[in-house]
Amino acid sequence: MTGKMATGFYLAGALLIIGLISSLLLKENKKQLLS
Repeated sequence: MTGKMATGFYLAGALLIIGLISSLLLKENKKQLLS
């Protein structure tokens, strides 16, 4: 595995984690707005 491939996998994983966290935060914000 080359350095570029490792960096690509790292970025992809980071984007997935950021997406999951942001979606969870959005769900919490919607709950607070509705209540």
